[in-house]
Amino acid sequence: MPKENKISNRPTHVRCVWGLVCSLSSIDQQRNNLSLFNVIDQLNIPIAFKKQAEVAKSEVIELGLEHEVVFLLRRTLSIELCSDLLILDMKLSLADPTGKILSELLRPLEFKPGNRVLRYRVQNNIFRISSEGDYVYRAEISYQGSNKFELVAEVPFNVQFI
Repeated sequence: MPKENKISNRPTHVRCVWGLVCSLSSIDQQRNNLSLFNVIDQLNIPIAFKKQAEVAKSEVIELGLEHEVVFLLRRTLSIELCSDLLILDMKLSLADPTGKILSELLRPLEFKPGNRVLRYRVQNNIFRISSEGDYVYRAEISYQGSNKFELVAEVPFNVQFI
């Protein structure tokens, strides 16, 4: 039996080609190039942070670690068919290994007229961690005037205490 695709209900005009977590990125506006620095797929956290959280009786550890979640989004329709301004809302949420949402952020994004590809990044100052395991940043988008968000990407990373 084939594995069910969690991202089967993609919006009809935009899809996410890829997404990742990194420490820093740079978008060259003249050449339209994207540079990624220190891609993060695993965080190794000193056990001392976990012990401090236990003493403080805190369920969530907040680590002052700047990072970015970067996406490459693409219009599914050809520019010849649809080159209008496209305004969307993106909801980015961080889920821990149990599925609990630790943070959520809502940001607008816009495809300018004639642009088929959008490089989009969300900068963060802290990581919120509740336990060891697999975490995921979930990106959902909603078209302007709609309250229905549709999942377009999941960006996983692992957390280990050392």
